[in-house]
Amino acid sequence: MNEVKPDRIRTKNKEKIYLRNKAHLTKKKENDPAFQAYVRLSNEVQSLLEEKVGNRKVRKTKKNPQPKRVLPFSWQAYKKHMENEFGKLGNEWISWANYGFFNERTWSNEDPNSWTWEYDYIISIEKLPHTFRTGKNFNKFWGLANLCAISAKQKSIDDLHRIEALKRKVCNVCGIEQPAENFPYDKMQCRNCLAIKKRLYKEENKEALAEADRKYREEHKEERRAYERKYEEDNKIAIRKRKAKRARERRSEDFVYRNRGIISNRIYEELHSNRGSKRGKSCFDFLGWKIEEYILHMEAGFSLPENLTIDGKIWMTWKNQGKYSKKTWNDNDPETWKWQQDHIKPVSDFEYQTMDCQEFRDCWALSNLRPLNAKQNLLDGTSRIRHK
Repeated sequence: MNEVKPDRIRTKNKEKIYLRNKAHLTKKKENDPAFQAYVRLSNEVQSLLEEKVGNRKVRKTKKNPQPKRVLPFSWQAYKKHMENEFGKLGNEWISWANYGFFNERTWSNEDPNSWTWEYDYIISIEKLPHTFRTGKNFNKFWGLANLCAISAKQKSIDDLHRIEALKRKVCNVCGIEQPAENFPYDKMQCRNCLAIKKRLYKEENKEALAEADRKYREEHKEERRAYERKYEEDNKIAIRKRKAKRARERRSEDFVYRNRGIISNRIYEELHSNRGSKRGKSCFDFLGWKIEEYILHMEAGFSLPENLTIDGKIWMTWKNQGKYSKKTWNDNDPETWKWQQDHIKPVSDFEYQTMDCQEFRDCWALSNLRPLNAKQNLLDGTSRIRHK
């Protein structure tokens, strides 16, 4: 049997002692509040760098199982530096035992035992240029010289002021302080100044931009057509809703557009009920008058004696064109009244299936059209007093 050499025994014992001491030191370090504060600071710096720069993150690999530390100092140096801060005037109450966040419920201004403290930066992050966040200037900001101990309550107040300040910025062009939302793409120019700059550029380079746009469209004609077809196919419902919304808005704002739609829809319904159709043509090509002439004719009817109020005032306007509603109508209040386009000789007295016949032209002649009180129009239609 081979005897174990004494040198090998001593080597194994040394390794056991080293590992035991290392485990003891690791456990002691993890329970140290200074180490916990150092880890928190390191994580905060790492997250800031990933958000702003994104090039200092060190990933774990087989060759590098432990990522390199982000901060340019060790936790022991951090502990020593912060303990020096404890001894400064006004910080006598600070110790590692009361390190922590601000808690409004437990904090009492009269009881120092309820106070806590946190680390803070002497020069705030927002006031530093981008080059101080990475590269050779990294240690100038993230070094120990820029760290101090501060009351947790004071830091909370400072953070609120800093956040409020970040919500507003001053434009480099107009010099007006505005909300940060008015500065797109994190620029120092507000939306209005950028829009003016863009408009001036377009005006100064109008011909060049038009030529470039025409050339691009010519070169990518098939691609644009394919893209438009695909977009329309994929967004049918959204496009339909958008068009319907725009049509509703335009009908409420533009009475000429609204009356074109009323006339066109009414003619379509009448032709369809008579088993006819427009055959894809515009009804205004067969009516014998333009929409502008129709507008003038109806406005002339606003002042007819039968359309005036009891005291002889005109109440009909393009704003109160609409249907009769029993809920809102008040016979004693002209502001609640509505009017409609009416046929003096009813549509049912004409028979037509196309728009190119005389019956159609007689039915929709301006001499057969008038504005009429919506309630009266409903009563006439119900009693059929003007029908054959």
